[in-house]
Amino acid sequence: RWTSLGAPQGINDVFATSVDYFDGAVAVSSERAGVYLCRVGANPFDTASVTVTHFHTRADTVRLRLPTDDVNVVRFGRDGVLWVAHIFGLARYDAGIERFVAVSLPITLGPEVTDVTFDRQGGVWVATPNGLGWLDPSINDFRVFTALNSGLISSHVNALSFDDSRNVIWIATDHGVSIYAPGIGAPTFSAEDATAYPNPFVTSGNGELLRFNYSGVAGVDIFTETGESFWSGASTAGGRGVNQSGNDVA
Repeated sequence: RWTSLGAPQGINDVFATSVDYFDGAVAVSSERAGVYLCRVGANPFDTASVTVTHFHTRADTVRLRLPTDDVNVVRFGRDGVLWVAHIFGLARYDAGIERFVAVSLPITLGPEVTDVTFDRQGGVWVATPNGLGWLDPSINDFRVFTALNSGLISSHVNALSFDDSRNVIWIATDHGVSIYAPGIGAPTFSAEDATAYPNPFVTSGNGELLRFNYSGVAGVDIFTETGESFWSGASTAGGRGVNQSGNDVA
C-alpha cells in the first residue's frame, strides 16, 4: 500500500531532491526548503506518530540552521550521522553540539556537492562538478580524482553508489559511468608508509583478500596480539584470512 508524508506532518510545498533512511528516521532534501528529518518509528504507515524536524536557513535556533535551503542530497553514514550535500558544499550533523558543521573540501573541488556516499572502511566519497573526492579516514584528508589524474571518464560527477558485495564504487558523470575499486591511498615503495586494506579485515568467507599498497615485492608476516606468527607470504599475493595450515582464523 501507499501512504504519504506531507502537510499534516509539517512538510509543506517541498520539491524533494533525495530521500534516505536509517533506523526509523527518514531524511528528505529539497530544492528550496532545506532538509526535513522524519522520525517514523517501527511502522512507517502510522503517519499519526511521525515527528518532523525542519532544518533551514531561517530557523530561529542554530541547531536547526543550514547554510542554504538548496540541498542536492541527504545521506546517512554507516554510523547514522546525517550528511547534507548542497550547492555551497558539504555538511554533517554533529550530535555533540546539535548542529550542522561544514566539511572543508579541497580548493579544486566544489563548491557544489552533488552526492556523497560511504565505503566499508569509513571513507567518505564526495561527488562534485569538478571531480571526485575521497576523505581518507586514516589521515582525515582528501584525495582528489579527475579525468586528468585518473581513469575517471569525466570530472563532472553527478551521483555515486557503493557496492558492498564487490567493494567498488559506481560513479555517474555527464559522459557516462566509471567504476573504481577503492584502494588505500597512493602506492608506495617505502615500507614505513605501507598499509593494509581493508582495515579492519573481517574473515567473512566471501573470498576478500587482505591487500597491501606496497609497490615492490616484499615478504609479509602477520602476528597475533600475543606475538605469535600465524601467516607469512608475499605482499603481491594478499592474505585470505587463513593460517599457514589453511585453516580459517578468528
